[in-house]
Amino acid sequence: PTESDPRFHQQMVYAVTMKVLENFDTALGRKLYFRYKKPLRVFPHAFQGANAFYEPDSKLRALLFGYFRADGRDPGPNLPGQTVFTCLSHDIIAHEMTHAIVDRLRHYFLEPTNRDVAAFHEGFSDIVAIFQHFSFPAILRDHIQETRGDLRSPNNLINLASEFGYATGQGEALRSALDNKEDKPPDQKLYKTVHEAHDRGSILVAAVFDAFFRTYQQRIKDLIRIATGGTGQLPDGDLLPDLVNRIAAEASRTAQSTLNMCIRAFEYLPPIDVTFGDYLRALVTADFELSPSDEVGQRAAMIESFRARGVYPESVTSLAEDSLLWESYEPGELPRFPLYSQKAYILREILKNAYAFSQSPGTERAPFDEQAVKEAFQTRGSSSLSEGGDYDSDLSGGIIAVMRQYAIQNAIKLHLDPNRRIDRSRRMSSAREACPCVVGPPSSQPLTAMCVI
Repeated sequence: PTESDPRFHQQMVYAVTMKVLENFDTALGRKLYFRYKKPLRVFPHAFQGANAFYEPDSKLRALLFGYFRADGRDPGPNLPGQTVFTCLSHDIIAHEMTHAIVDRLRHYFLEPTNRDVAAFHEGFSDIVAIFQHFSFPAILRDHIQETRGDLRSPNNLINLASEFGYATGQGEALRSALDNKEDKPPDQKLYKTVHEAHDRGSILVAAVFDAFFRTYQQRIKDLIRIATGGTGQLPDGDLLPDLVNRIAAEASRTAQSTLNMCIRAFEYLPPIDVTFGDYLRALVTADFELSPSDEVGQRAAMIESFRARGVYPESVTSLAEDSLLWESYEPGELPRFPLYSQKAYILREILKNAYAFSQSPGTERAPFDEQAVKEAFQTRGSSSLSEGGDYDSDLSGGIIAVMRQYAIQNAIKLHLDPNRRIDRSRRMSSAREACPCVVGPPSSQPLTAMCVI
């Protein structure tokens, strides 16, 4: 493999995107297909510019990767002016592929109806990209030897898009899984004050990684105790290879279980207007359904990590695990979805056409029985959709009213706030609004681009 061979660029993109897809298939327990089974297109050399993004438009639906010249003054480990291909970055590919999958699973997460929605898109994509680092054993062992098992110390294993960050003159990786590098308590004010999607998403990344690190420490505690004779202090010098291998195995296992937990949580997320608090409840519920005992305290670590950053779910009585679990319901316990409203609408249209046909010149059909039509609507349960049972009233407005009433009843049954409003006015209108970190001239980006790395 060599970065000078365009064929390797194609292989790299394909390998990483399929690895991401494999992780989702494994965690969700089913094959994931894109809408209408249309393929997701991938363009390794889509444009010239320091950027990469997922284009959700149905006519294209593609991952587009740019290429650019490294900064001439501070290129980091790159040559000044070297051509840098974003399609050769594992992190960038995994990040953008995750955006595409999130769009497949929750299409309305493209609408930033609250401050957390776009941030969730960005943060979750970073989570997948970073935790996939732990699937490479040789790299993992090197970093464990380098950090002496302390994965919280700054290192490339928990950094995102290092080459991109240095090549653009940033002087460091694009982002990190750490929210502070000085071993200070997390700042709870950030969740209330940070609005930019990538920065706010970093709060989510840091919370999940903090929970991972706590679980990882718990799992290697016995190994450290044995290796140090009970002191907990590792001797100076290189760690023994056997110890490194065992610690690496635990780190990889913990990272994979955390990633699976994060992905499975999608099964418990609302279809729109997600918040970080919703995601915490989904994480706890998803893991509880799989492993009720939580022997290593993974759920407890996740709850504490979110609490430390001021992220609290709505409509819960406490942060106890049983309070955070989404309640399960048997069929028939929740309000029935008003399917009849759609049937009534179709029936109305059929009857209107029948009436028009019966009144047309030269028609030798029986007269249109208006009373029979009204009775038909009442039989179908549609009389509740229009005042006085008038079949010719604005039925579509009635359907909206019925759907609203259903949503309110459902929210009350699920102990949610039925008065929580969704702000549809904040819908993204352009790439510049949705992608505040676009680098390069505006002409290099389609206006429908959803996001950048």
